[in-house]
Amino acid sequence: MPFFIPQLPEEMRITTLLITLLIAASCIEEQSKTKTPVNKIAIDNGDPLPISSMDFSELYLTNNEDEYAIQLNTDTIETKKFNRIDLTLVTKEMDFKSKLTDQDSYYVLRTFRFSGKLFKVIAYNSAGENDRKVLNVQLNSYDSTGQLLDKLLLDCRLTFEVEYYRDITINKDMTVDLVKYSIDQYTYDETGGIMDAKEIQDTIAEKCTYKIDRNGIFIKVN
Repeated sequence: MPFFIPQLPEEMRITTLLITLLIAASCIEEQSKTKTPVNKIAIDNGDPLPISSMDFSELYLTNNEDEYAIQLNTDTIETKKFNRIDLTLVTKEMDFKSKLTDQDSYYVLRTFRFSGKLFKVIAYNSAGENDRKVLNVQLNSYDSTGQLLDKLLLDCRLTFEVEYYRDITINKDMTVDLVKYSIDQYTYDETGGIMDAKEIQDTIAEKCTYKIDRNGIFIKVN
């Protein structure tokens, strides 16, 4: 004997369809809550990564004396004085001695968080050879109480007889790539005095990479 399925009224079919769609939408929403985000490395808030040298192009301007003197609008950028810990904790990849005191200021350019630690990219001027201004861009890490944990010099720019600068990238995987450049612009006599500008400047590039661990420490990996 054949089996027949009764046809539902139009209103009931529409109601059934709406209920089915609501159940499906609820399931999708629940799955999205439990799904692990792609490339999520506990970056809670702050500026997005990657951060690179191109983000700080406004700093790379020299004054009339060919010095990298920072000229920023301090009304919109957080400015702080260096404290004792800032000045005593060793800065990694600091190739030149930095003459700083607690009267000197730094500017906070970017911030981000990782594994409960706060990271700040700061910029400041220091006095270099012959007291010429040096531009420094630095990455600092802090614990949950604001205590400074570690410091890594990202960029150091100065021009004298040799021009120095760096290209940097802070990556999403919590690695930091540094490429240090030194450009010798002149020829010298036997006593070390400058003679002429070189037609082809000698450029040396040195690359290194750091890993940011979950304790907020910068570890050199190559």
